[in-house]
Amino acid sequence: MVVASLRDVDDPRRFRMGVHWRRRATPERRFVILAANARPTVLAHELGHFFGLGHSGVDDNVMSYARTGAPVSFDAAQIAKIRSAARGYASSKAFEPA
Repeated sequence: MVVASLRDVDDPRRFRMGVHWRRRATPERRFVILAANARPTVLAHELGHFFGLGHSGVDDNVMSYARTGAPVSFDAAQIAKIRSAARGYASSKAFEPA
C-alpha cells in the first residue's frame, strides 16, 4: 500500500519511508506500506522483511541503512532465502483471493 506519509508508531514525531507490518492479533496478515516519497530501494527493503530477511550491517546491502553510493543489492544467501520463502508462499496458496 502507498500512503501520502507514514508516521513512526513508536515516535509520532518521526516519519518513515516504509514498513513491513503485521497486527499482533493476526500475524499471518502482513502488509508492506510505503510513503509516496520513498526512495526506490525502500520497496525492495520492505519486501526483504516480508520474505523473512533481517537488517544487515553490510554497506550497500538492500537490508542495510548504510550507503556509500555503490549499487545496492541482496547477497546470495538473502536471494536464496527470498526464493525459498516465495516457493513456500506459492505452494501454500497464501496469496489466493479470499
